[in-house]
Amino acid sequence: MGFADGRTFDMPSLVATNAGLKVPRRMSLLKVLAGVGCLIPDRFGCEKEGIVAFRRLWVAILFLAVACWSGPVLAVEYMLEFEGLWEGAHVEGGTLPSGEHFTTLIGATHDAGDPLWTSGGMATTGIENVAEQGSTAALAGEIQARITAGTAGEQITVPGINSFPTTTQATFEIEIDDPNVSLISMVAPTPDWFVGVSDLSLRNGNLWVQTLTVDLHPYDAGTEQGSGFSLSNPATVPQEPIALIDGSPFVGSPVIGRLHFTLLTPQPSLVPMLSNWALFLLGGSLATGLGFVTRWRPSDHFSDDRTEDQ
Repeated sequence: MGFADGRTFDMPSLVATNAGLKVPRRMSLLKVLAGVGCLIPDRFGCEKEGIVAFRRLWVAILFLAVACWSGPVLAVEYMLEFEGLWEGAHVEGGTLPSGEHFTTLIGATHDAGDPLWTSGGMATTGIENVAEQGSTAALAGEIQARITAGTAGEQITVPGINSFPTTTQATFEIEIDDPNVSLISMVAPTPDWFVGVSDLSLRNGNLWVQTLTVDLHPYDAGTEQGSGFSLSNPATVPQEPIALIDGSPFVGSPVIGRLHFTLLTPQPSLVPMLSNWALFLLGGSLATGLGFVTRWRPSDHFSDDRTEDQ
């Protein structure tokens, strides 16, 4: 972006490097606003003092608009705790299978309404591999494709659980453009059973959720046969929809784990989103620009050359 006198002004770079802000998808409109601000003063035909003052005022207004508009996309950080609660009382016979564990919890932040999996939907290859083998490679590839396409924000990975009760944890970032999360972990040893969340929003109105606990029930991915705690069973043909398990070999549909989300970043507000230098520039530009506007009179810069027929 350039001014008439040759100076350049890169607003997206300033926004991206200021107080940890990320450039939002809406920034293109702000570029247009900034460009209009550079052109408008020249149309007044003012002297140089007036042009500079008007531009300072416009830049100040633009800074304020960016702060207000870009604020909600400030990336916030969450702590995610993965708690394993699986015990003998949750299964028929009262004894957990040998080698019981939850594999690595994997998922992503993503657009609302576009989850990695959903109850009643069909499992992708990535979901199938996690549910049957605990393998995350294919799902990580699907997540990366979504990130590249702009429908997901960040992959989330939390260590698995090898004994019960145990809790593992990890942190992740999330922003307003991708405010929901989907996660999955294999329940092992089983044919294709898993726990997780689908399309879970971390927003509460205009704010981020401070804390959230979600109960985890077992699901069947619908890709492998078997009704007991066993591995390497024949494939389910045709593939069936993902479904909540409610019954044998479990006792009902027990809560065998929980996810705990805790917001680590203070809620965004206007003033903290601007660094000290930006506030200084904002104040100075407003003062100079408003000062000129209050003194400016058309008669000082324009002459009336009109003639009338007598």
